[in-house]
Amino acid sequence: MSFCKGYFTGEIISDIDTRYNNEDSEISKFSLKTAGVILNCNCWNTLSEAAKGLKQGDIVFLSGGILTSTYKPQNSEVSKKRFEINVRTIQKLGGVPVELTPSNFEKSNTKNSSNSNEEDISGVFSDDEELPF
Repeated sequence: MSFCKGYFTGEIISDIDTRYNNEDSEISKFSLKTAGVILNCNCWNTLSEAAKGLKQGDIVFLSGGILTSTYKPQNSEVSKKRFEINVRTIQKLGGVPVELTPSNFEKSNTKNSSNSNEEDISGVFSDDEELPF
């Protein structure tokens, strides 16, 4: 088993599973898909409370300690690696910035069209004209 720190952005691909262990510590677990790798993530105590607000399909940025271990599946002679993250920080990403909402985009687009230096080429091509391809 090895341990180092990493930063990841990905999609939560499982429901958040919250439990209490024997020492009354709360832990929330979920799986994160990032760059084709699935990471099992653990959020402890206070961070576990925050993770309860997340759901499957959310995009998050997180940092934490990386634990790797190897295991041998039943009916297989090949060992596989398992990656687990003890999450230290997590931030939900997503949403549309205010200036890029559809209604604001239409308003800014009409403002820019009156001040545009582009030529109107609508009369250059006719609908009846055959195209060479």
